[in-house]
Amino acid sequence: VRDVLSGRTGTSSWEVIVNQPPAGGECHVDRAVASELVDVITVECNSWYSDSARIQYQIGVKESTTADFVYGPITASSTTPLRLVAGTYTLKARLYDDLGSYAESAEIRVQVLPGLLTIDANDTLNCPPDAEQCELVGGEDGQLQRMESLFDLLDRLG
Repeated sequence: VRDVLSGRTGTSSWEVIVNQPPAGGECHVDRAVASELVDVITVECNSWYSDSARIQYQIGVKESTTADFVYGPITASSTTPLRLVAGTYTLKARLYDDLGSYAESAEIRVQVLPGLLTIDANDTLNCPPDAEQCELVGGEDGQLQRMESLFDLLDRLG
């Protein structure tokens, strides 16, 4: 830059650093097939790096019948436990850096099957695939009780 009145010149420079989203890692689940409401599916993200000091994580879940992912809260933990009802799901993680940029992991597909749910040591809830009724086996007298839905059972157990 030159001042036309005094003839003096000067220079100035700016250093611009472009933020890059987290990269280089992967996310996986500890199981691809689980039993509904019983098994915990753990999503774990490893080896991600960022120029910023920390990475935060957010897990998205999409059921096969829906178009959009539903995202949970953003957390500092790279491990997220999920307990899902029967269905086929697609999971993915968003990984955020301190400056707000994010990357998405590859999609992971999981299958959650209906099945046996142990209420306690003496009671078992049997929900066969595509059943409209569940069976509660056990209880004090050991008799079979038919439940119209899991919600009826939960109301009874109070």
